[in-house]
Amino acid sequence: MSRCFVFTLIGFLIIFSYACDEQQAYSLSDDDWETIIHTRINPSDLYGSWELTAIYTEDVIDINGDGTHTNDLLLETNCFDGMSIELKDDGGFFAVNAQMDFSARPGDLEYECVSKPGETGTWEINNNALVLNLVVGNILISDAKKISLYANSFSLSVNENQSKDYVDHPQNDRIQVIELEFSRLN
Repeated sequence: MSRCFVFTLIGFLIIFSYACDEQQAYSLSDDDWETIIHTRINPSDLYGSWELTAIYTEDVIDINGDGTHTNDLLLETNCFDGMSIELKDDGGFFAVNAQMDFSARPGDLEYECVSKPGETGTWEINNNALVLNLVVGNILISDAKKISLYANSFSLSVNENQSKDYVDHPQNDRIQVIELEFSRLN
């Protein structure tokens, strides 16, 4: 009986060793890496210039009328071309923003591109959120967005209220921005 046990044990070990090769044993999913990176966001990881590479909406849309529906506004309009942010190592920032304004035009999907002047202020990372502080008038405004950091890019989650900063539509639920994605320039 002990001989049968030994052969069974050896057979089990051989099968187990084939089932768990070295690559499988040490691979992590994208979600695992995102979790690891989230816990280690260091402000120095964000120093530099970043350009907007995607602006995702909750639903797919076809604003440009080309017949292709997408949830990336950058593929539908050039309103956001040039949108960027520079995060400086002294805690300052400079951002170039834009907005699609649907209220200025009569049609449902007719809009005007509104470029916003460069904004400056301070920034910090707080509880996995990028917090931008700027003074408008004599009022300090703090805007916090959850950040996901990757090797050469980061994304910011946008809530319903913040979405209006990028898309001003009379029917606010018509185009809901949910995420901004930036890629490193330098």
